[in-house]
Amino acid sequence: ATTIWPIGGEVTQQPRAMMQQSTAVLAEGNGPLGVTVSGTDAVKTVAPCVRPVSQGVISLPATAHTELRIVNPDSSGAAVDLTLYGPEGEIQALGARGIELAANSEKAIALSQLTSEATPVGVSFKTSRGRVAIVAVTQSPSSGTAAAPATAASNHWLPGIPAGAGEAVVVLANPTQNRVTANLTAYGASTPAFTPGGGDSISLAPYSTSMVPLKEALAGEAAGLKVTADADVLAGLSVVQGDAAQIAPASAGTSLRTFVPAGGTLQVTNPGLEKITAQVTATAEDGTDQTNSLEIEAGKTATVQLASGAAEGQAVAVTTPTEVFGAVVSTGDAGTWSIPLQPAVDGAATAVEAELDPNLQ
Repeated sequence: ATTIWPIGGEVTQQPRAMMQQSTAVLAEGNGPLGVTVSGTDAVKTVAPCVRPVSQGVISLPATAHTELRIVNPDSSGAAVDLTLYGPEGEIQALGARGIELAANSEKAIALSQLTSEATPVGVSFKTSRGRVAIVAVTQSPSSGTAAAPATAASNHWLPGIPAGAGEAVVVLANPTQNRVTANLTAYGASTPAFTPGGGDSISLAPYSTSMVPLKEALAGEAAGLKVTADADVLAGLSVVQGDAAQIAPASAGTSLRTFVPAGGTLQVTNPGLEKITAQVTATAEDGTDQTNSLEIEAGKTATVQLASGAAEGQAVAVTTPTEVFGAVVSTGDAGTWSIPLQPAVDGAATAVEAELDPNLQ
């Protein structure tokens, strides 16, 4: 059972619940799996569950039609500062610092209010008080997508480029005062690890953002990507196939899981040097399982179609002998979306050393 309540509202116990906007969820053990699906017909926005944190980053292909939805789920106030990086350097945005959120409240901030430039942007956020949950939502008449926050790092895994994608763009941002060089490695369905055209020695000026288009370089293959840089960078992936999907960096692991709407295609990328076999289980809400063994060649991405009859969605679990990364993707009548796999964690508490200081005030 999950514990679910509207922000600032009454707590109720439910064995299963449809997630609405402005909802907080807690659970014991591994925690809940879930997404919020909104929209109609072929324009779907699939928003992930995110945790309240004190800092994070988001890379976005454009500021138009995009807003940051910020939630303070705690019983005390929070304050957050935003820093924006554009192609020409840091964007001095009026109103980006000292954004106040009362207890149990939310706020939506349109990026077009912070900058008039319709450019790719890297967003870094940090709270001076409390913690917040942030998702960047982009909605237009033709598409809808939500980007989850990540962290700046020198290595990123970007899963979930579907086969035949009409457009695929990597967005990189350099939050440091020094020039940074980044490289991309692609893992295709038929082509093992290779450097896509335009993905070699990408130079990022200080406090700036750059876009790397990949459509032609991937030749229509389903693929996953690795970003390697000589310093910490922000990274994100934008895919357009009619509707759009924005993909944040994912974690690699040997036990991965996610929850997705009905249907979709599971894509698992093996960045290792040896062929492996993955065990895939998709569990519908009625408890029925679809089980597959998926062979993945070294440096390649393998795919498997998931059942479309799970009306309430399905939990997907992937177990492998070596680390992989991946996502469940969908294009077509159900909209375009990509939901990354995330490591399954043990719910047991880990003991840490503690020292009692009787003089501590």
